Amino acid sequence: MSGKNAVLFSAVEDNYKSVGVAGNADGHKVSGQSAVDINLAKQLNILLTQLGVDGGNIIMDVGTAAVGYGFEYVASTMDRIRLAALGQNDTDLQMPIMTNVGDEAWGVKEAVFTEEEAPEWGNQEERGIAMEVSTAASCLIGGSNAVIVKHPESAKVIKNFIKELVG
Repeated sequence: MSGKNAVLFSAVEDNYKSVGVAGNADGHKVSGQSAVDINLAKQLNILLTQLGVDGGNIIMDVGTAAVGYGFEYVASTMDRIRLAALGQNDTDLQMPIMTNVGDEAWGVKEAVFTEEEAPEWGNQEERGIAMEVSTAASCLIGGSNAVIVKHPESAKVIKNFIKELVG
């Protein structure tokens, strides 16, 4: 993968050394994944930079929850990260945020229940897409620089959403 501009997922507390070294070896980006907690995100960024990963090559994945399933806490965590990074010039939190929305959005009952289990909810695939799009849009508005979605229709909708946001 040398010479490619890849993102290595996911550096966590248990494996950040091996992921960080692998990223450094070929000049890749490293995604530091932490639970929805500003202090854990900052600590992982510090550990990665102490390992030699350039801060410009770190992407934060601060976790998420599907809209309606604790997303308010995610939003407040992203707010606090951005306020510290920009308002207090905390360089350990000035990395971009990329949020993996797909797993959370497609794991909630609205996306999992079949049409036989919940006929009043309508088409299962459409419900999953709606959960994924609403969660991804909320993450982008809340401070995420990029999102990862699973369904191609979700990707198309979010791409158009971003175009509308930036004008």
